Amino acid sequence: TYSLSLREKLVVALEEIFVNSKEEKDAIVLIKELVDLGSEYFYFRILPKAKKTFVNAEQLLKKYNRTANISDDFSVELVRIYLYLGDIGNEEEDFSVSDKYYNLALLESEKLLSRTKSSKYLFYLAASHQCLGTLYEKLGNYNRAFDLYYTAHEILINVNEESPSTEYKDNLAGSYRNLAMIKKKLREYDEAFRYYEKALDISKQLADELDTVQSKIRLAVAYFYLAALHDVVGHTSDAKKFFEMCHEINVYCHEK
Repeated sequence: TYSLSLREKLVVALEEIFVNSKEEKDAIVLIKELVDLGSEYFYFRILPKAKKTFVNAEQLLKKYNRTANISDDFSVELVRIYLYLGDIGNEEEDFSVSDKYYNLALLESEKLLSRTKSSKYLFYLAASHQCLGTLYEKLGNYNRAFDLYYTAHEILINVNEESPSTEYKDNLAGSYRNLAMIKKKLREYDEAFRYYEKALDISKQLADELDTVQSKIRLAVAYFYLAALHDVVGHTSDAKKFFEMCHEINVYCHEK
């Protein structure tokens, strides 16, 4: 709440600067801070304020940037706004709203990439497919969810091969978990194991490279998912082994 209060004050100050200047550089700074403020409201589950903040940011963006050649910075913020509004729809179980905004995010991501051809924006394309996958998973359409998750996964694979980074490796591990969870729900357990084990390999690598509490916690999560799957299929000893490994890491992190 302390950081939230500071961010609210920062947004008010930036709004005053923008009103006096009407400069593009001030507009994009204000929009970015509005989106970050909305994301904090979303994190703290203050959904009405989050929704209002994102809508205000969207209106400011569209009002200020009237040209067809929207700048890349504005376009990125528009994708972020749409993804968050879609997430709010998911939280409120208003799935038609989620569908609308996730598809808008996908469309805007495609436009952005068609203009720039830059791989640094591929993350937003992957995120749009992934969020749509989450929506279809919630709706129980697991085959469609898998297709969307797999498209996001292929994008992340390509980006990770081009410019591997901690962020993309972490996203790739999450992508493998998404695929595994769908295969588990479809009772295609061999495939689920394969994807969970790939996620575990990446989590182990990141835990060794970074040696941070956060990376260890993510490794514990990877062990937990694998243990839970072993438990479902009746592999009692393997389930016990991986649950214990998860527990050991959690104890270690708690002591830290």
